[in-house]
Amino acid sequence: MLTYAGTHAWAMRLADSLIASGIRPGDHVGLIVANHLEFVPLKFAIATAGAIAVPFLITCTARTSSPTSSPSRAVQC
Repeated sequence: MLTYAGTHAWAMRLADSLIASGIRPGDHVGLIVANHLEFVPLKFAIATAGAIAVPFLITCTARTSSPTSSPSRAVQC
């Protein structure tokens, strides 16, 4: 069972990992994640790192996601 404290701890560990991997405030981080519990701490982690979450639909193809990905400046991690 996921608790508030558990979600916070998970998000802080993810934020530390994002920062250690080079994510900086203002970076756009692309998310290709289905609607699962993992999305919540990941979104908080990105915000904690000062970055901006750019969610993509998992059903997108390269053709349909290209116009969205270019202006977003999302980084791959």
